Amino acid sequence: PDCLMAGMGKTKSGRFVNALLVTNNETASTKTNDEEINLKLSRSLEGDYDPKWRHFLENASLLDEIRKDVVRTHPDLKFFLEPNDNIGSRRYSAIERVLFVWSKLNKGVRYVQGMNEIVGTLYFVLANDENEEWASEAEADTYFLFNTLMVEMRDIFVPDLDEADTGIQGRMANMIALLSLHDPEVRCHLDDCGIDPGFYSIRWLTTLLSREFLLPDTIRLWDSMFASTHKDNFMRYVCVCMVMVIREDLLKGDFGTCLRLLQSYPPTNVDQLLESSRALWIYESQVTLACHKGGISLSQA
Repeated sequence: PDCLMAGMGKTKSGRFVNALLVTNNETASTKTNDEEINLKLSRSLEGDYDPKWRHFLENASLLDEIRKDVVRTHPDLKFFLEPNDNIGSRRYSAIERVLFVWSKLNKGVRYVQGMNEIVGTLYFVLANDENEEWASEAEADTYFLFNTLMVEMRDIFVPDLDEADTGIQGRMANMIALLSLHDPEVRCHLDDCGIDPGFYSIRWLTTLLSREFLLPDTIRLWDSMFASTHKDNFMRYVCVCMVMVIREDLLKGDFGTCLRLLQSYPPTNVDQLLESSRALWIYESQVTLACHKGGISLSQA
């Protein structure tokens, strides 16, 4: 609703709902606290309020959830900290609107933490375009690119599809299968240390590695990803190569060391990482073709 979106920019973070709630006589409530908001929301969900209140409070809850994540997106980046004309906060608000509208228009996919990292990076690049006319349309363009991207990866965020090949568990399984094929020693060592693939790969896949590298490196990585005809495959090979690049340190480490390396990935040359992932893909393609011609399995080769 327009009133909901207008209220976002007029109140402080975490308190914007207060400005949106109205009493039965349609006057603004000035005394509502967080406990009252939560109580009204729970009552609404239980059916104590009529449908318009339920819809209104669900929107407020969604906005609150999105805002909590958005204000933590690239918190040290000057782009989001500019005080002049409150432009930094206005840029955060643009990200909030993109995520809110997309979530409302895609009922089958609830907003999930990590989407803010993707939208924040896209918006940063588009808003800094040298063409001022294009830069002025960064918010709309960000929505279009994010929606296009979600068409290919939305299954990651749908719990009912977790076990499907395109779901988060399916994609993790495909990634670990590729690692097992090309570096079984590291795979076995991680298993022996008790490192579950979900400890690191869920974040890698849901944020498209945007939290593992510095922003310029993320942008370089995404340039290649967007140019790829199969983004799922691209991510799978890059993620496996990330593990293989630090294999020596992993093999020498225990549970704590391995987890720290994988959850706080060390600085690396992204161009070399991309070259390695492409080389791995070419190698496997050639081996697969040779196996097909020779009538043997890939594991035998």
